[in-house]
Amino acid sequence: MVFLFSNEILSERRGVLSERRGVLSERRGVLSERRGVLSERRGVLSERRGVLSERRGVLSERRGVLSERRGVLSERRGVLSERRGVLSERRGVLESEERFLHAAGKIIDTMTANAGLFPNSPVSLVQVKAERDDYAKALDSSAHAGKTGEIHQTRKALEESLQKNGNYVNELANGDEVILEKSGYPMAKSHTKYGPLPPLQKAVFKNGAVSGSIEFDLEAMDGCFGYLISSTLANSAEADPRRWQTDWHSTHRGMLKGFERGKEYKFAVAAVGASAEVEWLIVGSTLFVN
Repeated sequence: MVFLFSNEILSERRGVLSERRGVLSERRGVLSERRGVLSERRGVLSERRGVLSERRGVLSERRGVLSERRGVLSERRGVLSERRGVLSERRGVLESEERFLHAAGKIIDTMTANAGLFPNSPVSLVQVKAERDDYAKALDSSAHAGKTGEIHQTRKALEESLQKNGNYVNELANGDEVILEKSGYPMAKSHTKYGPLPPLQKAVFKNGAVSGSIEFDLEAMDGCFGYLISSTLANSAEADPRRWQTDWHSTHRGMLKGFERGKEYKFAVAAVGASAEVEWLIVGSTLFVN
């Protein structure tokens, strides 16, 4: 009886153990399934991270393209601004040339109408008129587009002739306002004495937009009908500005051309009034030409 009872207990315990093993196996299956789900979720998460990383890369690339386009746009704006500056400068130069052409025509017409007062002008009015006509043709952009050298050459010839005749008129008039007025040359204002104008107090030079050019801004002085601008290399031993390269300008602002890039230049300026004599200002600062 005892033996049978023990077998029953053992069998029952084995059944319980087997049942527990089944439960454990089932739990392991559930755990394995959960691990599979977790692994799957991790895979999905990793995939999503990859997609997110890819999108970030695309976004970064687009930002780079946008930044590049902004750089190109900024560069184009700079080029456009530079072109506008050059165009504005050219318009200013053209206006200055046209004003000088008009002033030269007035002098020629007035002196021709009063030729009896000026019988011995060093340059004949016929020659001066021919030089003015050459200058006017050079300014005609439709016939001489881009001929800056010709414009400069014809203007310089006309300026030199007007300067010679202007000196003659000043000496002949000797302060007589009637003779000066009938010459057509600009006269000093009534409160300005006849004689050399004082030295200029302002003279600014800087590199122009065009390579090898220099922009100048001088004091606008009463009684002045033109300016002399002399330039030479900064290391030149010649101290007399009259022996430097000298240009005549009818306005106090403008542009000089023909300078050598990489060279350093010094300048001197003088205002020209009713007298043939001028007072020079040696500009204290030099300029390296770009």
